[in-house]
Amino acid sequence: MSPSPSCEAPTISGAPCRRQPVTLVDVPGHGPATLCGGHANHVRHRGAMPTTPPPPAAPHPPWSAEEDAILLAHPDEPAKAGAPQLGRSVYAVQQRRAKLRRTGRLGLPSGS
Repeated sequence: MSPSPSCEAPTISGAPCRRQPVTLVDVPGHGPATLCGGHANHVRHRGAMPTTPPPPAAPHPPWSAEEDAILLAHPDEPAKAGAPQLGRSVYAVQQRRAKLRRTGRLGLPSGS
């Protein structure tokens, strides 16, 4: 007994799709391909073989001593005001301040 066919389209992880049942579909620029229903719909509506998305962007660079010095020099400045100066998101500034507080390098905000 031969193994049942599986979908030829890639998944997000790059591994082959294993969904069933499959259909033989003529993919423009690719030729005939055995695809599951979801990927066959993709071909019918977009006219191309589904592709694996690009890998996620590289993480942000680590915090430098200069950036930490700016945060330590202005502990009461709102994160919204300091984020553009540092080229970081407001959330990133808030998280960095929280980490500096946990490690004892930054005192509690004066409003607390």
